[in-house]
Amino acid sequence: MKQKDRLIGLFKFGLRAHMEELIQDGHLYMSPLSTFIAMEGDPLRADQDEAIDHSMPANGAQFLMEQNGKWLPIGDLTGAVRSGGQESRKVNVFCMHSVKSSRCTNPSEQIIDSRNFGFGDTFVVFTDADEFLRRVRTEISRLNLQFENATVEYVDPNSFHGAMGIYRKYSAFDYQCEYRFAILPGTGEPYSLHIGSIADIARIGDLSEINRRLRIMPPHTLMISDEN
Repeated sequence: MKQKDRLIGLFKFGLRAHMEELIQDGHLYMSPLSTFIAMEGDPLRADQDEAIDHSMPANGAQFLMEQNGKWLPIGDLTGAVRSGGQESRKVNVFCMHSVKSSRCTNPSEQIIDSRNFGFGDTFVVFTDADEFLRRVRTEISRLNLQFENATVEYVDPNSFHGAMGIYRKYSAFDYQCEYRFAILPGTGEPYSLHIGSIADIARIGDLSEINRRLRIMPPHTLMISDEN
């Protein structure tokens, strides 16, 4: 039986001030997906394909125009055809970086792709991710909000045909290994969730040092060393 690719590490990357606020106050800043669709000049966050409903490959397809009773080709399509997604744009998300047990198969590789260093100068690692999720769910329930959480799946736009939604993105972003908390149907505006201090279940450090401090211990345990 195939072994489940389980979550063994959960991180948040950002600017020092924001990460300290996350640790001290448990402040989760949740942007609507429309923010990333409208964003320009930020290759890590900007994604015009966020929250689309459906994707299908279009390579080889043609545009046809009727002329004098005949359909004549006027151009070729490349990439993917996208559809829908208006309602999902309102969904508020809190985006994190996940490490799965499958990453343990090649422990010599850098655990965190260095392209993620563009998110900021600081990381937070949730040393008890289950407790972090429990506290988030507790506050969400108190506020009577609808909540979901899942790992983002990355698909090839040139071959994938099917539903997308808020937990599928194109493979250009696969190095981000994203895990999402989501509030549905969302507000369409930034939303701040406060769960109180998480200093007892999280640690903070310099993002540029994260790969030096992380170690994979067989079979599937992720460890972080002290700063010194």
